[in-house]
Amino acid sequence: MVEGSQDAIHPNLRGALLSIAIQHGGEVEFNHVIELYRKSPLQEQKVSALSALCGVHQPELISRVLEFAFTDEVRPQDAPYVFSNLSANIKARQIVWTFFQEKWKLIHEKFSGGSFLLGRIASSVCGCHTTDEMAAKVEAFIASLPKADISSIDKEILQSVEKVRANAKWVKTEAEHTAKWLKDEGY
Repeated sequence: MVEGSQDAIHPNLRGALLSIAIQHGGEVEFNHVIELYRKSPLQEQKVSALSALCGVHQPELISRVLEFAFTDEVRPQDAPYVFSNLSANIKARQIVWTFFQEKWKLIHEKFSGGSFLLGRIASSVCGCHTTDEMAAKVEAFIASLPKADISSIDKEILQSVEKVRANAKWVKTEAEHTAKWLKDEGY
């Protein structure tokens, strides 16, 4: 992946190939995709590279993606892609949740300026979990925040907690059946 011409890769395949390289690679591939992001003249390619970076499995690289989202290199409107895609990554979910809690002040300052970005980020990070325990943790964390911090995203937070509870209920009722079906089908 590191050597060769990027023009040899069809644009429709680039995102998928970058994602595969990140998921199965290491720091070399990660750094290469960061460089592709930096050198790309097209925003579409930047978003594709940013999304691919979120497929990383190594904790230290997950943290680097989160930190990268707060640099001036990443447009504020693109940061929700990072939170959404990392939250969908089972290897990254807990790291993202911890980052969200620890960096809340920074997240709030950067993304609460009257736009929808803070709500999208909070919804992605808070709504991706699948246990009642995590729903309670989300509620406790949100309750610990000043009301002024969350007044503009109340609806998103409530919907996220509701989604986590629905996910938890589904897991409780369907996980065993789903596992059996997958086994029966040879997966």
